[in-house]
Order: sequence, then C-alpha cells, then structure tokens
Amino acid sequence: MTMTLRILTALVLTFLSLPAQPWQKATAESVGFSTPRLEALTPFLKTLDTTSMMVISHGKVVYEYGDVKKISYLASCRKSILAMLYGNYVASGQIVLTKTLRDLKFDDVGGLLPRELEATVENLITARSGVYHPPSYLGDAQDSAPPRGSQKPGTYYLYNNWDFNAAGAAFEKMTGKDIYDALQSDLAVPLGMEDFDRSLQKKEGDAKKSIIPAYPIHLSTRDMARIGQLMLREGNWHGKQVIPRDWAKHIRVARHARVRHESAVVERVRAGQLVGLRLHVVGVGRSAPRRAVRRRVHSSGRHRTVHHRFAGAGLGGRAQDCAGGERRASSKRVGHGVPGDPDARRHRALW
Repeated sequence: MTMTLRILTALVLTFLSLPAQPWQKATAESVGFSTPRLEALTPFLKTLDTTSMMVISHGKVVYEYGDVKKISYLASCRKSILAMLYGNYVASGQIVLTKTLRDLKFDDVGGLLPRELEATVENLITARSGVYHPPSYLGDAQDSAPPRGSQKPGTYYLYNNWDFNAAGAAFEKMTGKDIYDALQSDLAVPLGMEDFDRSLQKKEGDAKKSIIPAYPIHLSTRDMARIGQLMLREGNWHGKQVIPRDWAKHIRVARHARVRHESAVVERVRAGQLVGLRLHVVGVGRSAPRRAVRRRVHSSGRHRTVHHRFAGAGLGGRAQDCAGGERRASSKRVGHGVPGDPDARRHRALW
C-alpha cells in the first residue's frame, strides 16, 4: 500500500468514525408539553408489543419509553430512507428519474416484457411501474396485482415490492454505491447516529423468484428519531444541508395524483395513506383523515390542531410522526403486521 493510499484510508476511517451526537433532554413543560400527560402514554404502551418510543420537541427528548438503543429490523420504512438517499444524487445529475428499465439494462427471472422495460425510475419510486413480476421479498399487495403487461407505466398504483427493490437497484446502478454504504456516509455519519452498525445491513430475498433483492435496514429508535428530525428541518442538520431542501420538501408532501387503484393493504396501514415519491413518507394537511394525526396535548389539557404534518408508516408496525409547526418528531415501532410481511415474523420493536 502506497503512502498516499494509507493517508486516504486513514482520512476515510477518521471521517466514518466521527463521534456520535447524543440527544439532549428537556423537561416537557419547557417546550409546551405536560409531563403527566406524556407519562400517561406509558401504561398504554405496556399493553402493546412495544420495545421503545421517543418524543422529540425543539430537537430535545421530552419523553422516552423502553430501550431506545435496541436495534430493530425495518422493512417497509426502508423505502422512506431510500427516498431520502436519492436526493443528493438527483440534484447532482447522477440519478436521472426519467431513465427507463431498458436504459439501465434491467432484467429478472424469466425476463421482463417490452412494455415493462418502458417504466422509468420515477415510476419505480412512486409504485406505478406497471411491472408485476414476482418480488424476491414478501409483504406487499402482489396478490391484487393486475395481469402482467396490462398497465401502462405511470398510470396504475400498486404497493409493490418489486418496484421498491428495483428502486434500490437503480440507485446502485446510477450512483455506483451500495445502498448501505450510502446510508452510512450520507446519513448515519452526518447525523451522528449512535448505534449504526454497517455489518448488520444485509440484502435479502429469494433469488429463484427475483434476482433483485430487498434492502432491509437495522436502526435503533434514537437513530430513527434523527431521520424524523432531519425531515422536520427540511434536510438541514445543525446548519448543514444533508439532503437538498427542495427534495426534502418534495418527498414529504403528499401529491394526490389520480390513480386507478389503491391497495387494501395500504388502507389497513393508515386510512388515506398515499405511497408516492416519498416511498412511505406520508403528507397530511388540514384535511388529515385521522383526528389523532392532527392534535397534540397542551399542558393546559386542551388540544390544538397542528398543520404541516407528515408521517412515515410501515406494514409491520413502524410509525414516525412529525409536526412542523411544533418542531416535534415522534419515532416508534409497534408489534403488529399483516400476513406475509417478513416484519410480522421478526422481533417486534418500536422505532
């Protein structure tokens, strides 16, 4: 190894070993919450199959439950994180959302149809590719998929793991980076994640069904809270724009596009959820379908409507809720799932 290479290696290792940034704590009352009312969550959480939960307000922890250091397996919410990773590379031009599967030389077991090869990267990340090839990884709405080749790319929405897995493969093809390496360098290090372990991140899938694997992610509750806080700050972390602001805003705002199908599986996750470019970061505004999504408790005991809110949810029970007006991020993972979801058979934890 040359001296120059040794120096570069040392610099990279130093960069990737930056000290973690522990969360600061604050009293609930100092940021407008009520300690007794937050603590009233605890008995309820104990009735669930819950590992941990955090409530962050003004960048500080005001409530914790359980072991927030415990690392959990994230399946559905991997898509939110991939959406965030896309941002810098779309901005730099490395990722071109209009490229097609044909342009990127995609293939799969048994081949892809000519019409399917016309799907773009944007179609993949909005779950509208029209490709209904069996995925390598369960937990989607493939059972309700139309016949292959029947839908024009971009016109029909289906919660489809083939699309999400292919979106990960497209990211790697265009950036030349492994998703997990990008997760480490682009998010874990800049955000000062305390529990990120690159060695735990491994792709999964049945290659007999599809050669395109899934990319489940393993993170702790307190590190997932950083993801929520970053989105709440429109991609800015302590003065550094980790994700382009326009992209952060783009992926957190629900666009109610006209589509001809919405999976019953998604409806079971959360009424009104729309998986779009945000890949599970769900925008809700003044017409939010669930009253619980639009209110928070004041120390006075009154409720107040909160606007500019967004959330991320997963079929296996993960949920993240952010209210822009209150600078709050709540990160959690509860133990429930749907049949066929890999998460439903794994360790149950809150993130």
